[in-house]
Amino acid sequence: MILQEDCEDYGTRVAEGLGLDVAKVSRLAGMTQEERIAATEPPDPARTRKRQGDPA
Repeated sequence: MILQEDCEDYGTRVAEGLGLDVAKVSRLAGMTQEERIAATEPPDPARTRKRQGDPA
């Protein structure tokens, strides 16, 4: 579909113009909203400490 290809090209050009990692933007664009949230959510410091064995 030509329109879809044009949209992908436009998205690539926008990402490049903003100085973003085009591969990462493309990977995130292919995810569901829930997957995208999980992939970009900052780590919870309390969970990180527990995994490392540090006291809370």
